[in-house]
Amino acid sequence: MIDYLYYKMYRAFLLSYLRDIPHTSARIYLPGLLYVNVLILNALLSRLHVLPFIFYNTGIAVSVCLLLITFSFAYFSDDKSLSVVERYEDETDEQRVNGNKRVISYVILTLLSVLAILII
Repeated sequence: MIDYLYYKMYRAFLLSYLRDIPHTSARIYLPGLLYVNVLILNALLSRLHVLPFIFYNTGIAVSVCLLLITFSFAYFSDDKSLSVVERYEDETDEQRVNGNKRVISYVILTLLSVLAILII
């Protein structure tokens, strides 16, 4: 799923003002999205009194985000990022629809998690 999210972000950046650096942009923005998910999950678990909320400290928040970006650059090396794009570039229409459904499900689950935090 991470590879597919990377590919979708790469494709989105090809259509944006960052089209000159889509691989770099995807390597930075994807961990940003995952960071938001970590933040939401931590907030939800702290609301349920399972874990303490660790992101009160700005240093911890910035460190976690930078760590995720570093891991992203390590995981999506030049060879890996090119192979991910090559793997998904020739998607059939059916595969693209299924992939879009997965991405939409990811976004909906993230939004529902935020809603759950606000309700709890």
